Amino acid sequence: MTMPSFVAIGTGSETAPTWGAGHVADDLGILPIETATETPNATTSASGSWTRHTLSGSRADTKATVDYRFATSGSEANAAVGATANHIWGSGIAVFRNVDMTSPIVMTVCGQFAATTSGFSPKFYCPVGGVLVVYIISFALDATSLSVSAAANSSLANVTIRVGAVADTCGTTTGNGGGIAIITGELAAAGDVGECTWTQTSSGCTVTVLVLRPNAEVACSGTVTIDNAPAPNASDVVTLFNLTHPADPPITGIDISGGAGGWSSFVRYTGDTYQAVYRAAAAAGASDDAVAA
Repeated sequence: MTMPSFVAIGTGSETAPTWGAGHVADDLGILPIETATETPNATTSASGSWTRHTLSGSRADTKATVDYRFATSGSEANAAVGATANHIWGSGIAVFRNVDMTSPIVMTVCGQFAATTSGFSPKFYCPVGGVLVVYIISFALDATSLSVSAAANSSLANVTIRVGAVADTCGTTTGNGGGIAIITGELAAAGDVGECTWTQTSSGCTVTVLVLRPNAEVACSGTVTIDNAPAPNASDVVTLFNLTHPADPPITGIDISGGAGGWSSFVRYTGDTYQAVYRAAAAAGASDDAVAA
């Protein structure tokens, strides 16, 4: 299991937010959309459809709508954000890697607060470990220079402002104006998550907390087949993936397909994990110990 990670954020726009640089197929794109009280029309793009998350923070003067989709390539088209009568701001598409593609969101927690520049999120219990916690803050202030700073949460590691740092512009002045900030933090083990706090230049905000589920390890039995294997170089020693095991050793053979050829293979059992390790036939003299776990 690999914890989800933040990759990049795209460019914010009132009409066509972009994907973060460096995205690849199977990355999760999250697009927070700030409006006054309206619900924006469906987000569309030439690359494919978007899913609208059903829960988000809302108050009388600002709300966050969250749309997401998994990339199918490294060149996703811009999103087209549906207009509203007042104003709309798409923060830019935030890209996350190693997120479960079947059920990407473990849970959602929402909150709102009024006239204060000291931001905070609700506390909650997370039943899953190895997750990335994403705080999406929507602002009502009519300004392009909205910002947050000094983000902290003692329950999480690597708390980082992804959108809305002091040097950023994360809002719009169209209509009544508004904006979006994003903070992330890592939760290694299931448990209580305390308040995330931050300082902000706006008062009157909402917060939507998304908990991103990690990719699951794969339990296998029988013959493991690797499709589309690359042709190896003579010195290749490569660990392609880890496989969790049932009570008995599950792997009876390895078939490296795709016409690449030139591979020899073995399976090594370490602790609770089978490591399916592949290397070029020309490098077969290397010892098992030379292969990184």
